[in-house]
Amino acid sequence: MRDELTFAHQKATVVGHDMVGRTNTYRLNTEHLAAEPILALSRLAHSFLSRLEEHSAKWQEPSVYAAVFRSAATGRMTLASDIDLSWCEPT
Repeated sequence: MRDELTFAHQKATVVGHDMVGRTNTYRLNTEHLAAEPILALSRLAHSFLSRLEEHSAKWQEPSVYAAVFRSAATGRMTLASDIDLSWCEPT
């Protein structure tokens, strides 16, 4: 019975934890219902930059340089943050 409860708990856990020596290790339970949304959240920055690139490629005159900077570039955004962008048009 104890083994069954341990197995059931492991299946219900979103993130598993183990110790390897003195190091904490974590693993995502990809069988959990919340795994896919968690993975999507982990890819938000990449998704945003990809969409920004796709959108700017459709402009009649594409920019010669574009940059994301400050908290959006460093991954330190908060609820109060904005997204700082710099676009350079061809001369």
